[in-house]
Amino acid sequence: MSKITVIKGDDRTLGLIVYTDSTLANRFSLADCDLWFTVKNKASDSDADAVIQKTSAASDEINVTDAAQGEAEIYLLPEDTESLPAVVARLFFDVQVKGSDGKIKTVSKGSFVVEPDVTLDTALA
Repeated sequence: MSKITVIKGDDRTLGLIVYTDSTLANRFSLADCDLWFTVKNKASDSDADAVIQKTSAASDEINVTDAAQGEAEIYLLPEDTESLPAVVARLFFDVQVKGSDGKIKTVSKGSFVVEPDVTLDTALA
């Protein structure tokens, strides 16, 4: 289980390395795979009610940067967290991979914390 902490309204790139198992000895090839990154208020919420959901079907959301080495990047944009309240939000996330064989594998999960930003006006005069 891991923890991701972001600042509300910030851009953020999350690096992802996928391994074949928990020994972290061998990387999982992401060739011909689909990836999902989902953030929810409660793990039991429907996917339709997710706070954030990204997919590798759109390379500006999740980009497989080195398929053979199991490496990808997940891109968070300001609009992904702007609608959250200006207090610390404790959410849940997971990353799932659908392999070329059609099998689904959860490769990461844990807490997703959004902290309020301090500077609210970033427009320069």
